[in-house]
Amino acid sequence: MSTVVREIRESAGLSQAELATRSGVAQPNIAAYESGSRRASPQMIERLRRAAKPLPHEALAAHALTSTTLVTLAG
Repeated sequence: MSTVVREIRESAGLSQAELATRSGVAQPNIAAYESGSRRASPQMIERLRRAAKPLPHEALAAHALTSTTLVTLAG
């Protein structure tokens, strides 16, 4: 289970502090889940997974960057 929390966080490109802020879970608890000193429940894993999803403005910014790059390449 400890690797699941780390994978969720790292795949989203978030620090422990960022995931803590987004999920409302204290950063020391995130660290404890990742180290294996504390076990995350399935509900907690789902909460962290939802919190790790890109925020709307992040998704739009990524889309805009991709669109701009495609337009530039198409010339």
